[in-house]
Amino acid sequence: MIKRIEATGSRVVANSPSEFAAQLKAEYEVYKKVVDAQKLKLD
Repeated sequence: MIKRIEATGSRVVANSPSEFAAQLKAEYEVYKKVVDAQKLKLD
């Protein structure tokens, strides 16, 4: 499973559920800024 995940360019990281939630929140904030700056909308 690890090899399949890494083949997609992702990294496998072992962390706690709260650490994972914090990581997702941080990534959301980064991508939200990109979407807002580019004025992207769903069709």
